[in-house]
Amino acid sequence: WLVRGLAPDSRSYNTLIKGYGQAGHLEVTLALRAEMAAVARTTGARCWPNSVTVNSIIGATVSSGDLDAALRLLDDAERSGATAAGRGRGVDAGATGNRVPGRRGTANCPLFMPAPATAEGYTCVLTGLASAGRMKEATAMLERMRAAGVRPNAAHYTALISGCMARKRYDDAWTLFRSMQAGGQAAPKLRPNHVTYNVMITGECKRGYLSSATGIVEQMRERGLTPDTVTLNVIMQGMVKAGDLSAALALLESMDRNGPQPDQTTLAVLIGGCGHAGELGTAAELFDRSRRGTARGDLSRDTVILNAFLKACVQNGDVKMALDLVMDIVAATQEARQQLARHKGQGAKGQGDSIPKEAVAAAAVLRSVGAPDVVSYSTLIRALSTSPNPNAGRRAIALYREMREIFNIKPDRRLVDAILTAVVNSADEKRPFILGLGKDEKEERITEVLADLRALGWADSEIEASELPARTALAATSGELSLATVEARRRQERTQRRREGQRDSTGGHRDIFAEKGWNKVDSGFGGPGRMKWWSDVEGEEGGEGKGSRG
Repeated sequence: WLVRGLAPDSRSYNTLIKGYGQAGHLEVTLALRAEMAAVARTTGARCWPNSVTVNSIIGATVSSGDLDAALRLLDDAERSGATAAGRGRGVDAGATGNRVPGRRGTANCPLFMPAPATAEGYTCVLTGLASAGRMKEATAMLERMRAAGVRPNAAHYTALISGCMARKRYDDAWTLFRSMQAGGQAAPKLRPNHVTYNVMITGECKRGYLSSATGIVEQMRERGLTPDTVTLNVIMQGMVKAGDLSAALALLESMDRNGPQPDQTTLAVLIGGCGHAGELGTAAELFDRSRRGTARGDLSRDTVILNAFLKACVQNGDVKMALDLVMDIVAATQEARQQLARHKGQGAKGQGDSIPKEAVAAAAVLRSVGAPDVVSYSTLIRALSTSPNPNAGRRAIALYREMREIFNIKPDRRLVDAILTAVVNSADEKRPFILGLGKDEKEERITEVLADLRALGWADSEIEASELPARTALAATSGELSLATVEARRRQERTQRRREGQRDSTGGHRDIFAEKGWNKVDSGFGGPGRMKWWSDVEGEEGGEGKGSRG
């Protein structure tokens, strides 16, 4: 700017400060604020920090998690003696004489008298305090605002109500809500809005007060506010959580007739409720409805709906339906890619410009459902990890490879644990080869997954946390764990007997059941190596032979 002879103003700097603040670069915002004062002082440019600057920096400080620093910034503004009533938003501090001659700058207030924070700055601090559970300070902020000439509005009260609901301070939330209703008669900006009502409804549904939540919806209508889709989705979630699926489905019919129109969240909530209630047929109908709506463009493609239906299938024991659905998606993805690649090659040779109908059909399938993500594959692989099907282990590995190669989905810890469990099948040690995988092949598959994690940059500690249970379970299925356990038990018992022998030589009392571990639930009888354990223990002690046991 300066090189080209341009004079940046406060708006120029404020745009940068707000952008860097939202991106989490607090140090840059503070440096820009200091630069504003320096440029204004040396060039005379009208770029002194103003209320927008203060609000933006306070917001960035709150976002960084340093609430105490945000409160100090607010103190600086209030100690300046300036009030929001006397100096409005966007007034240049330098132009109105708010700079104090001879005053030295500080880290929090470099070379300028801070402009006052307006309602936006107070909202940031109040919301941050409420979210952090510092409710006493957040509530006191209302009086602090009034003292500074800033009138609290619906956003401030809504933030407080949200904090109270999150910490189960329901009485306090209702007190604030009623204060808004009473004060809103004289101050329209204080009246509860859709966000306020949704916060109240969500809180009441979470604590199981469904009748209270529906009563709040009626209050909305009485005050001229039409419940939106978000509001009714919250009510529907409450109905599903309470186990009243019929009421939730009736609400869907009401939305179809009278509005507002259901969205992806509506259908995802209902599909999840149907799956939990054992109504897989209804869940399938709702999923088909979502596919038709997405194909028409009425609904956006949503992976959440796909995951809700996959979970419903697994919950109701129809893993095959879930696997077939993902198989269709994979086939459509590969078909679309092949056809488009072929079309691209043909276009380069001038052999045609229209997209093949096969590619269009495959794309239509992809548009009608959400693309699978790590949650989708976790659901399927976890189901296979407990399946008695002999091919479950191989199918789980195929899904893992498919996930990585076709969709380039990175696994998380939950999925890794599921795939290793599916390979090892540690849930059934009596049938170690139930998955149709021999020990060597299991070792290879485990090594394959762990190598992929290393290639993805997983830390050694994270890999070890997943590998150790898998290796232990694999040893259990092959009988190695039991033998290792017996060996460890033998060493412990030899040490214990030596100690007891020393005690006995001084006149102590020997407990043969404690020595042998016979008074424990798991005394070692019946496990692999039992006879070896008996012979070795008795032989090594020397004082007791076969004859002495007679």
